[in-house]
Amino acid sequence: MKKQAQKRITPTEALHILMDGGLTTHAAAARLDQAVKINECRLWHHHADEAAPDYFDEPVPPDYAAQMLTIVAHVDADGRWQAQVRGVPYKHPWIFEFDADEVRALLSRAKLPGPQPTPGRRKPGPELRHDWREAIMREVIRRLLAGEKMPKAPAMLQFCEDTLGYQPDIRAMQRLLRELQS
Repeated sequence: MKKQAQKRITPTEALHILMDGGLTTHAAAARLDQAVKINECRLWHHHADEAAPDYFDEPVPPDYAAQMLTIVAHVDADGRWQAQVRGVPYKHPWIFEFDADEVRALLSRAKLPGPQPTPGRRKPGPELRHDWREAIMREVIRRLLAGEKMPKAPAMLQFCEDTLGYQPDIRAMQRLLRELQS
């Protein structure tokens, strides 16, 4: 199937489409590289010494791309990000181009990283679920009247989890226990 040349874009233009779509520079280059190698997006080529033809008949075969080519991003002398196809034989320089629509289609298939929860922290949310402060005050008073020592925050967090089904933030618990001690 022949495609018209005017729908073709350079590797650098393809890189910038993916970057504008939310990928980081190196992730965009890696996405282009992977897409060519698994035939999600074709990389078209012709000899650099030929006049640009109206139609490109030959995409780079994915198995050749997988073994011989790598698409990388680098900063050019003027400070702009450029994409480069590496692994091209020196005796036959090539001009590479992508189909713009195929590159844009990669954006809908790209899995953009979302915010990751910080390990060891609970999800933010309303703190005043149940009246945990009152329950803690009552439990501390009960324990002190029974002759026990002042409980620590982790023990009281577990108490909240067991009795209320809710565990407040440890810093809020530590603040409340300090207030009760003073």
